[in-house]
Amino acid sequence: MRHNSYSKFFLAGVLLCSFAACSDDNVSPETPQQPKESEAKYIGQAVGNFSADEWYPGGKLGTTENTAAGGYEDNTPAIDEQGLTDLFNQGDMMVSAKYTLSTEPYKGWGPVASRRSCEYCHSGGYSHGHSRNDMEPVKGNGYIVSVYTPDAPGSNNGTPIDQLTTFTMLQAVEPFLPPVDPKQIKITWHDVTSMPSGLPMQFPDGEKFSLRYPSVAIPQSAFNTDPVPSNYEVRLIASCNFQGLGLIDAISNEDLKKQYETEGRFVELNPEFWDNTTKQLKPEAWASDYFGNKFIKRFNYDLLDGCLENDVALWDELNILRSDIKHICSTEAWAKAMSENQNVIDYIQQHGSNPTSYVHPYYNDGTREGIKKAVGYLLSPNDNVDLYNNPYFNFKPEMSDDAYHAFMVWHRGLAVPRARNLNDKEVQRGKELFVGDLGMRSLSQGFLDNRCRQSWLF
Repeated sequence: MRHNSYSKFFLAGVLLCSFAACSDDNVSPETPQQPKESEAKYIGQAVGNFSADEWYPGGKLGTTENTAAGGYEDNTPAIDEQGLTDLFNQGDMMVSAKYTLSTEPYKGWGPVASRRSCEYCHSGGYSHGHSRNDMEPVKGNGYIVSVYTPDAPGSNNGTPIDQLTTFTMLQAVEPFLPPVDPKQIKITWHDVTSMPSGLPMQFPDGEKFSLRYPSVAIPQSAFNTDPVPSNYEVRLIASCNFQGLGLIDAISNEDLKKQYETEGRFVELNPEFWDNTTKQLKPEAWASDYFGNKFIKRFNYDLLDGCLENDVALWDELNILRSDIKHICSTEAWAKAMSENQNVIDYIQQHGSNPTSYVHPYYNDGTREGIKKAVGYLLSPNDNVDLYNNPYFNFKPEMSDDAYHAFMVWHRGLAVPRARNLNDKEVQRGKELFVGDLGMRSLSQGFLDNRCRQSWLF
């Protein structure tokens, strides 16, 4: 079991697009916006170029009728029908709460973590992070970084470094240091002036669009690991929404396999999972759950998990201990660096003899060598580590199995909001443009002319 691995393939960057048509510049007192016809009598019916099913993007049991902003935090009708609403609400509290070092039931972040709460990355109704120029682990900053050794100069592909976990740990409890210092991570945004494919920066009807992408730089001095990495590249990853994950979880292996086979006839797919010569899934495309059942991988940024129940969220981001995982989420390079850091040892020697101190578990016999051994073991991600039965300090799980069950009910039961205004002629025209010659078809033809041709199944 290795929870701190990346996929070998990374996205080139995040492209943000803005369109002039998204403004209300044409609305004025002289030409006021015309009132729209109510959608009420059309909901659930075919209208214009929309089918009846398109009102419910999550299906009848996976879609909430709430179309206000709060709809993104609603449970699915299936949750209500199964009598799981209370468990869903309990899980909702676990995801939105800010975790502390000592206050139950929301206790447990540390000694190193990516954030203090799920909502720090997924702000505003469990959505995505905000556009930022820094990596400070504050609410609204949903960025993590992919740091890897490129397989060629400037390549977006390569081998992940061993010093960082998948969800970048950016904060630590005193006296420990995070594996990488967020203050030294520099994010720069660049405007796209021309497309590599030659695609014009405007649609055929003359409407212009703009794109931008980030570059990220991390100096070696930012790493608090031993050894520090060298010859590496950095790419930025932004957090995703949570809505509808239960629907993805419900997709059968057979249907996913069929999708790979269908797309693999026309484009080259992710070679880590798909053999583009034999047109078959590789063994690496599969993951097993706790009971040995196999699923085609579909979750997390690195496509590590095949089913939502294997999601180790709250552990691999906040390091909240569970009964089924007996070590923290970290790297050996970070554990070694902390065990040999003289400031860390000094602090533990000074404060660790007090049983109420946060660093008491690492005190051991109070000698510098004893502290080094305890820190090196207790901070290690090795599968042989058992935080609940060891010579140094026996921790207790910080999340009960029942609480994790409630978390999973929430995780699988978060609804997708119902579509709105499908009876609106402008919305229907928008769909026509989006799927027509002026929209995604035109853009996709341009992208397929260059290296973005590769199709990635997420």
